[in-house]
Parts: sequence; structure tokens; C-alpha cells
Amino acid sequence: MKFLVFTFSILLNCAAFNAGSAQFLNFQIEIEPESEATVEQHLDFGMIETNSGHHHIGFDSSRAGVFRINTYQASQILLTLESSNVLKHAHNASDNRINLSLNAFYRDGENYNESAQPIREGIEQIELSNREYSSGEQEYWSALWIIIGGSIDVDDILPGLYTGKATLTIYYE
Repeated sequence: MKFLVFTFSILLNCAAFNAGSAQFLNFQIEIEPESEATVEQHLDFGMIETNSGHHHIGFDSSRAGVFRINTYQASQILLTLESSNVLKHAHNASDNRINLSLNAFYRDGENYNESAQPIREGIEQIELSNREYSSGEQEYWSALWIIIGGSIDVDDILPGLYTGKATLTIYYE
């Protein structure tokens, strides 16, 4: 069994007024030659102001994080998502926290926003198959889309950078 590990940090800037910047996502990956991964789009909550309440990004949002995994030949895939449930202030040890809830969805195929299925309880097993064209030719690369969305609750907190960690692990054979 082989595996890929995505470790990404969630960074969020909160501003007391109109100055601020967007949250962004970094990740680390270990890939063996039979597969490749591409970040198609970063998870983006946009500019957030303190005391602005609930913010949600669904799997069908243009701001959702999108990964594309290509594997050679048909594969059995096991996905797991682990994340913290809060973002903590990067430079202040106070109790300022932003509640975080991440959701992951997957789609086997070419178009990531059609028929996406949730990764339930942080784990999902998927069987990818090779595509066959009407001419009888087979495509030996299979595509899997991973879509990351979620929500945050921003209360009366200090302005600044808030961070958290999430790990998406992909086992395949």
C-alpha cells in the first residue's frame, strides 16, 4: 500500500477595520511515481473582519480548495481528513480563537463540481476505474478530485493572523 500525505496549514488574517488579507492554504506532499497531485485552487475565506460571525464555503463554491489526484491504472483509494477545530492567534497566547469546521468531498472523474460525495466521518474508501472510450481504447490514468470547504465563526477577537493544521492522507494501491 502506498500513500500520499497532504499537510496544509490554514492561515487567516482578521482585521478590525477594512485592512486585511485572505486566508491561504499550504501543504506538503510525498508522491510515488504512479501518481501525481496538483493544487487546482486554494481554500479562500476572503477578507474577514472581527465580530463578523459565521462564514461558510460549500463544496460547490468558487472559493473551495481543490486538489486533483491522478493515479496510473485502476486504484483502491482510502482518504482520511484530520483537522483541528479551532484556529489560534499566531502571535498571541490569549484565548482568541476562531471555531473551524472543515468538510472534504471527492469526485471520481474529469469535472470536480458534479456529483461530489462527502468524505463521511473523516474517512472514505473509493475504487477508481480506468475510463474506456467509445472507440474501445482505455485511459490508464484515473482522476480523483478532492474538494475542501467548511465554516468559521469569527467573534470579538484580536486582529491578526490565525493558524490551524489539517492533514488529508491518501492511501492507494
